[in-house]
Amino acid sequence: NGPPIQAGILAAFAEQNEQGGIYGHMLRLVSLDDGYVAGPAVANTRAFLARGVYGLIGYYGTGISNNVAPLALQAKIPYIAPYTGTVTIRGAGTYVVNVRAAYADEVYALVRYATATLGLTRISLFFQNDAFGLQGYNALVAALAAINLNMLSNGSYATNSLVVAPGFNAVVNNALPFAPEAVVVFAVGAPATAFIRMAQALLPGSTLYLCPSAVGEGFIANFQTNYSNIIITQVTPIATDTSYKATVDYQAAMARVDPNFQPSLVSYESYVNTRLAISALLGVPKNMTLDSTKFLPSVTSISVFAVSQLVLGRYTPTCNQGMRQVWYSYIADGKYATIPNQTFTFTESQCMSEVSVFSTSFLIFGQSAPLTGPLGALGQAIRAGILVAFSEQNSLGGVSGHRLQLWTLDDSGSPAQAATNTILLAQRMPLALIGYYGSDVMTTALSSASALGIPLIGPISGNGSGSLLTNAYAVNIRARYSDEMNALLNYATSTLGLTRISVFYSGDAFGLEGITLASAALNAINMRPLSNGSCSGSCA
Repeated sequence: NGPPIQAGILAAFAEQNEQGGIYGHMLRLVSLDDGYVAGPAVANTRAFLARGVYGLIGYYGTGISNNVAPLALQAKIPYIAPYTGTVTIRGAGTYVVNVRAAYADEVYALVRYATATLGLTRISLFFQNDAFGLQGYNALVAALAAINLNMLSNGSYATNSLVVAPGFNAVVNNALPFAPEAVVVFAVGAPATAFIRMAQALLPGSTLYLCPSAVGEGFIANFQTNYSNIIITQVTPIATDTSYKATVDYQAAMARVDPNFQPSLVSYESYVNTRLAISALLGVPKNMTLDSTKFLPSVTSISVFAVSQLVLGRYTPTCNQGMRQVWYSYIADGKYATIPNQTFTFTESQCMSEVSVFSTSFLIFGQSAPLTGPLGALGQAIRAGILVAFSEQNSLGGVSGHRLQLWTLDDSGSPAQAATNTILLAQRMPLALIGYYGSDVMTTALSSASALGIPLIGPISGNGSGSLLTNAYAVNIRARYSDEMNALLNYATSTLGLTRISVFYSGDAFGLEGITLASAALNAINMRPLSNGSCSGSCA
């Protein structure tokens, strides 16, 4: 999907540059390959930020967006039109400008078609077992609950895997003694194809397969005849449907760049997204064109965009999604074809469909942690522990129906950056902060958190003095360093009978507390350190 996304952006840029760019400034795209992996995407993003790019555009994937959106927030540059319908980057407090409908909108549309139009009730799910797939899972549960139905069964597959048989078996066996009338296939192209091929051979021929737009353009290449029982939602009109002016303009722009181009949904969506971005750039005052912090205010000020008569918006400070419509398609002669007189729309005042809003009911937690630098491995481990616990609870339905969500910003162990991150995280209106690390970081972060009225849960510090112990916004869980020191020295002296004890400590707030506690504990039993030594800072 990367090349057509790039092609759509370049076509829109070339079209605008022919008209003089943005007040004389030419638009340029710099692209790096991330291989659909979050780690390289984050590294590429850091490289872009180091180059001082104006904004980020055309990223692909839910997991990637969940990792990159916080970087855009931290850098205060726009993250424009990511190719994902994830709900985690929708709403207030981000630097994200979404265009496409949410995955929850697509799932709701699919369920409505299966139930209201076709009268089906036994609906199962096959999904990708990661952040992307869980969006589909949550949305389907919400969409079915809204009409008093339950999911019949579900099965999954691993990201970047074509091993679908275990997931297929789970879908079938967990549905017994019934068979699914419809299966929502919340997967990307190749695994979706593998699942449907297996299901076509083993399930009744009447089974309906409901797919979101994420199956992609290449999906249809595997189905060369007519498949009216494979329904795919789309977030733009079909790329060959010239009854829409946006389609005509897209095809003309693409042909100017490449006369031999083939229309595709991905490049079409990318072109529309980029035209919206260009309109927002033109809405920034001319003397502030290069100031990327003016982009989002321009989006909300314009609010409703008409991209070649395709209406997007209303954008507001609390709604950052443009599309209010989902199209239905099926496969005809190896191509996508629109289902006549069938579209799913919701009003511009809603931002997302009712089920989308219901399924985006999150309890947000913020975290500043050292994800890079000498303490990077420790910070990553703290974050991983939180995410595992959140995932475990979310699999049980969350907390009173609310899903738990973590937003993490990197502070590299810097107290000043942790304080800045805390203020940025507060813009997402978190329920609490969690998983901060280090005594120095804690002192500055807790000051910011308490001023904002946000509790700080489970700081990874045993500092037993000062604000951590007395501040009402600090929720301590672990034992204090003084408790640990007393336990260690009691073991050394009482259990082992040792008397000559030296101290080595780091030359930061954490280490200085350690030498103070050791001296006090030894003094309490009429001893003192035999000797001591220290290293600079955190001894990295």
